[in-house]
Amino acid sequence: MNTSRPGRLALARMRALGAAPRDPDALALSTVSGSAHLAGRTVVDATHEGHPVQLLSWWEGHEPSLENSSGVTHRSATPIELAVFATCLGCCWNDPLDDPWPGVSIERQKVLAAVGAVRGDPELGLKSRYLSALDRLAQSLWIESSGPLVQLGPRVKAWGQNQTDIMRTVFDQLPRPAPEDPPGRDEALIPEESPPGKPTAPEEQPQ
Repeated sequence: MNTSRPGRLALARMRALGAAPRDPDALALSTVSGSAHLAGRTVVDATHEGHPVQLLSWWEGHEPSLENSSGVTHRSATPIELAVFATCLGCCWNDPLDDPWPGVSIERQKVLAAVGAVRGDPELGLKSRYLSALDRLAQSLWIESSGPLVQLGPRVKAWGQNQTDIMRTVFDQLPRPAPEDPPGRDEALIPEESPPGKPTAPEEQPQ
């Protein structure tokens, strides 16, 4: 007798990997969703590197408390990882009325420069430890870092409404990229030089 439970196996895979490829089979999707419901979880559809994936979220009101002993372990992020992620969130989430995910893409160098500004030295944004934090956040699916661009990862899509509302309360405090300098005032006032032309003959004065 086959005693395997595909729904639970799929959930275990999502917990282990963070996200799993979306199964196109409707029966499989129903089985996974049913198993998640029994555990107080819900399955969220998102994308990762352009491919459809699924990951686990919590039903509203079923989120484990960090203060109580819920039996759910949480990996503690380092201060550098928190600073880098907060900067990614601030750079990619432009409107608090919108959901954070998927947000917009931004150049990696602008994110690093913003991190350096928050840490008190713009040059710090170019340090290898900040680049390493970006890589760790990408591996854990909090961000996506493809080539020169950074965007928010599918784990942000899994935030419940309560979590998103909490982040909205600190939206104005999130680090953001420095605005680009406009042209200098003095430079804007300098007229363009006209190319030299033929001297004009003096007008004849009436006699």
